[in-house]
Amino acid sequence: LGVRPENCGLCVKCLRTKAIFSGMLGRIPPIYRVDGLTEAMMDTVDWTAVPEWPVFIDLYQNVRAVGGLDPDALVVRHLPSEARQDMPEEPC
Repeated sequence: LGVRPENCGLCVKCLRTKAIFSGMLGRIPPIYRVDGLTEAMMDTVDWTAVPEWPVFIDLYQNVRAVGGLDPDALVVRHLPSEARQDMPEEPC
């Protein structure tokens, strides 16, 4: 695909998508002007705020469903603990 000019890699939209790629695929495709996903990048977003909260709930459940839920994964660490406690034991 190549880098797309509208994919800066740092805005909320890009970070949200990178988190999904990272959680579901275990990698982030090279389509962003700024590659990777770091702790500092994740810290720039309040993941408990709407509209980010539903994205994280979906991400958590989907990653868990495919068996890729590593409690130390960057994406999982940024999910607030109260959200993890609210999650069903088995994915929906």
